[in-house]
Amino acid sequence: MGRGSLEHVDQAMRADYLRAAIDSYTYRQDAALASRRYNALGKYKEATLAAIYLTADGQTQPAIAAFASAVEASEVLEERCPRPPFHQALSAASQAGRSGACTAWPFCWWRSASYL
Repeated sequence: MGRGSLEHVDQAMRADYLRAAIDSYTYRQDAALASRRYNALGKYKEATLAAIYLTADGQTQPAIAAFASAVEASEVLEERCPRPPFHQALSAASQAGRSGACTAWPFCWWRSASYL
């Protein structure tokens, strides 16, 4: 635990700190500053980011994901945050739309001949 580390504070304070860092990144788009703030959480940075993403209390998941991308931690969200069925279906619809075939109901109803 080095100088400037937040490893010694409780989980709620780490979450509040990271939420503030995410808000700051949303408005300033300063990836270097975001990275310093994220790394200040030390060994708790990944768990804190995943917890915030899953609760998204007061912040949007896209904003949290953009922050994760800026601090090169997108894999944390992929590994620790399971996608709900809606997102899986939406992803399937997106993939099918690219290939020209669409089987993910209800996302591709507009391609069904029976609806035309």
